[in-house]
Amino acid sequence: FLWVSGASMSISLRVRPGQTRKGVYLAALNRATRLFVLGVLLQGSYLKGSPGVQAVGLDLSMVRWTGILQRIAVCFVVVAAVELFAPVLGVATAAAATGQVPRVTGSPLLGCTEQTGAAARVRRGACSARLFYHRAPGWGIVFATATLGTCLTYLVRPPASWPGCRRELYGCAGGLQDAEGTCNETIAAEIPYLSEMGCSGPGYLDTHILGVRHMYHQGSDGVTWPPNFGFDPEGVITTLSAVP
Repeated sequence: FLWVSGASMSISLRVRPGQTRKGVYLAALNRATRLFVLGVLLQGSYLKGSPGVQAVGLDLSMVRWTGILQRIAVCFVVVAAVELFAPVLGVATAAAATGQVPRVTGSPLLGCTEQTGAAARVRRGACSARLFYHRAPGWGIVFATATLGTCLTYLVRPPASWPGCRRELYGCAGGLQDAEGTCNETIAAEIPYLSEMGCSGPGYLDTHILGVRHMYHQGSDGVTWPPNFGFDPEGVITTLSAVP
């Protein structure tokens, strides 16, 4: 879905005559906002209740703000901003106003010339490099975002006192607890990988950024609920790496 969303930007973000980059971006922001809201409605974990009783209700203290559709919306907004507003190198002022890269003769993917021989090979290499040169600032922003997400994912280690790193962890089946507010389901039986992902950089950082009750998977280092750590596969940290 992210790939299709990115591929469609070549059409949806085109600045046509009479349009401005700001106007095109506001239209993209409007679409992304509606997609984000739809994602919260579909994946916001509205199904709440007590043992034996299920009900649909809105509880902002427990709504899941992240999800697949929300990730697509966030990535779309970020990439649209880069595409429309990042400086384009080597472009005349009039062309830069529309965000368009000057056309070159021939196919820019195959080369700027249809000649043959050594001269043509050199020319093709120059034209291919020119594509990256024009968009170098945008590429730099995208790769910097991906690098930040990768570093936060693999280099950040939770402290030893973090509840998600304890040896014995507990969770509630379906997010439910008994009348005493305890959970007797071990995470190994309910959500096997949370014992590993809860002790990860994304789990640690997202729990602090979003709040544990807004995470997709929640757990505790004791049988007493509410939870004190969590993990979300579409959280803030992993979304940074999804931008490219």
